[in-house]
Amino acid sequence: MRWARTNEQLEIRHKLVHKSKYPVITMIFDYISWQIDLKQHVFNLRWRLHSTICRYESKKKYQKVLNKLVEEAIEYVCAREADFVDPTDRQLIQFLKTYLYNKQNKPME
Repeated sequence: MRWARTNEQLEIRHKLVHKSKYPVITMIFDYISWQIDLKQHVFNLRWRLHSTICRYESKKKYQKVLNKLVEEAIEYVCAREADFVDPTDRQLIQFLKTYLYNKQNKPME
């Protein structure tokens, strides 16, 4: 069985994100939570991993998966920069773009 967001769920999530005081951060965490639900079987994750993610063993065991999900979430937020009207949010998105670019393109030493 595949879980998918319906239009109603997308609208609810969109309202939740943009009513938040910190919409960029909220969108990142919302995206990660959504992807964990979607990719639970693909990554062989146990049910509700995001409720136990703070445990040290979970971080260590799933570090590569979590790193990839965070990168995807940042790319997702950066692609939706036009949705944010607050200049501080846009500045944060520009910083995240630069941060992600520098993380992905580390200079060879």
